[in-house]
Amino acid sequence: MQLGSALFCGAQPQECWLDEDLVRQLPALPAEPPADARRWLDAFYVAVVCRQPDRVNRLCQVPLEALQRDDSVDAYVLHWIDTLQTYCSDRPINDTVDKLIATMEASAPRSLTHAPKDFVDLIDYQPAALFHRLITRDRDAFAEALAEALDHHKTYWRDSAAPRAQVALGPLAMACLAYDYEFPFETEQPYLPRYLLNRERIETIPG
Repeated sequence: MQLGSALFCGAQPQECWLDEDLVRQLPALPAEPPADARRWLDAFYVAVVCRQPDRVNRLCQVPLEALQRDDSVDAYVLHWIDTLQTYCSDRPINDTVDKLIATMEASAPRSLTHAPKDFVDLIDYQPAALFHRLITRDRDAFAEALAEALDHHKTYWRDSAAPRAQVALGPLAMACLAYDYEFPFETEQPYLPRYLLNRERIETIPG
């Protein structure tokens, strides 16, 4: 998580404990956000899961223009980032809704030029669908959409041993927000690490 946010936001100098008696000083890292939209999303999701609001806010201050230089992703990915950055700012909720609609429209099959349709439908679109239920406070629909997103995750990854197959990171981040908003849903589900979802193993993480 620290590496992901430092990549976009920089980092203060800090100590790194490699053993009880072995400490290394890590230098400050300047903020030079790369044009890597998917890595920004990963960093955002992990910061949300780890309940790091300061880190989330710093990530949301990364200029969208820097991420828009990433020509390896479809437009809906950038619209989705814009939606999340807007939601985490002090802007009116209607602005977030407008950007979410743009995300949904841009993820239609006719608009795709990079990502395969099944990846978009089964993986990438699911956090946006969950976010829709989250901001409308549709608690029952959120629980249903979460179960559906996890089923889609299983369908897409099947028995893959890839790290991304083990945890549904985007749905997990949305589920953590819903959990903190006291939405009722089943917390013991595949691909959702329970102790991260319920905050039992969330530790203090230096900046």
